[in-house]
Amino acid sequence: SDGANSRIAVLGLDDFETKQVLMHPLFINAYPGVSVSQNTEYVFQTSEYPTPWDHREADAVTEYETKFKSGITAWEFEDTDHAAGSGHHVGRLIKEKSFTLELPPFTLGYFDA
Repeated sequence: SDGANSRIAVLGLDDFETKQVLMHPLFINAYPGVSVSQNTEYVFQTSEYPTPWDHREADAVTEYETKFKSGITAWEFEDTDHAAGSGHHVGRLIKEKSFTLELPPFTLGYFDA
């Protein structure tokens, strides 16, 4: 996870090459760590600190409670049946099947699935 630019990547464990990079559509920033569900169905990414999701400026003093948001995204991860468990990553994060939970303006840190 690239926290400063709100990106997430999939790396192959067989060759440590980057297979996929996605930019988060809502977050301006992201916590640099990710967590994976036990069955590797989802990869979880959180915003690190609250920001306006419309990518516009807002006054942090007067509009903090109304315009600033935090969130947790569950990126769906799909791996092909023949490659699952083989150590070769041909799977991808599926943006269209992923979802984000909107949270109040919390500063988020370490988490675990």
